[in-house]
Amino acid sequence: MKRSKKVVNMDRETLYDCLSTLLTNQKINSKNVSVRCHSNTTVITSESDALVSTHDTQSSEHEWELDTRAVSADRELVTISVRYEKKECGLKRLVSAYGGTIRVNGDREVIVTATASVKKVDALIDQLMPYGITCMSRTSFELD
Repeated sequence: MKRSKKVVNMDRETLYDCLSTLLTNQKINSKNVSVRCHSNTTVITSESDALVSTHDTQSSEHEWELDTRAVSADRELVTISVRYEKKECGLKRLVSAYGGTIRVNGDREVIVTATASVKKVDALIDQLMPYGITCMSRTSFELD
């Protein structure tokens, strides 16, 4: 089932906590989670095998509840859209250190793609936060 939620005025730390919960919570079996940020609105889309129920609280935060089995991922594929200025050559070195690739998407944006362990993907996201993440898709998978 696929669900999308709009959250107004969510700061980066709260956004990252929400994504972390969606991807690492033992009760959640997310196949795909993506985020789009537009000025003061953030749209979080979660796709899973289970039924999703959301509850609005007074602070406009959303709690995601799933009744499903726990899944542990060996690797994750992450695709992140990042604001980019040509003078910031450190971004290329940073992404290559995590085994990722960069693709130019317009004048001021690049798409970063990487496949790595969960911890490395978390570290890459932490490193990219100061550049300004505008969109992210993170998919977990197991190696056979």
